[in-house]
Order: sequence, then structure tokens, then C-alpha cells
Amino acid sequence: MQTQDDSALAPGVVIRREELDDLAGLNPASPEFKQRLQEHMAKRKELDELQELARKATRSALENYEPIPEEWSQNLTLGTLFDGEDRIFELYVASERPSDAIVLASTRVNRITKSVKVTITNLRRTKE
Repeated sequence: MQTQDDSALAPGVVIRREELDDLAGLNPASPEFKQRLQEHMAKRKELDELQELARKATRSALENYEPIPEEWSQNLTLGTLFDGEDRIFELYVASERPSDAIVLASTRVNRITKSVKVTITNLRRTKE
């Protein structure tokens, strides 16, 4: 999206579908557009920070388990769920049918307290 003035939208910023829907019909030079865009960017930043907490905790927890099988590694996917103040990051092996996906780790991060809880499944524990 390009504008003729220095709007809040920087070159190269990718707009997600839900963000685009929220911004649709607004003039990119308007204060309302800029405010909404800043709100979306703040939410992204928070989610990125929570995802990094989850990544580190999950990686640490996985050190106590058998390595992820090579055939699973090709289809590893990270999903994000929202549950109240918690963000749940699931590391899973994607499949053609969602019901056949294999969840390996589910990491719950509270956006207020930053508390983290990791649950590992479908892998054998090798260390106590």
C-alpha cells in the first residue's frame, strides 16, 4: 500500500488480512488510520515477544526428550491459539487432514504475567 505522504505505513510492511479488513475504507493519511495501524503493530510486537518466550522454553524442554524424527521435521509447523490472557504456541507435525496432526509441544504463555508452561507429547522422555 503506497501513500503520497509520510503515513504510518512504512515501505515493506506486510498487512495481514484481518488488519487490512480493519483498515479498509480509511484514508491512509488520517489520524484514525495511523492509530489503528499502530495498535496492530503493538499487538504484533507483543505476540512476537511471547512467541520468543515460548520458543526458548520449548527448546529447553525438548532437550529432555528424544530427538524429533527426521521424517517429522519436514512438516513441523507452529500454530498460535488465543485463550483469554494466554497465548498457546503449538509445535506440531502437519498432515493432510488436521485431525491427523501430531502435537509435539504445547506452550502456554500468559501475556500479563509472562508465565510459561510447556507440555511435551508424542516424544519419549530421555532425561529426568
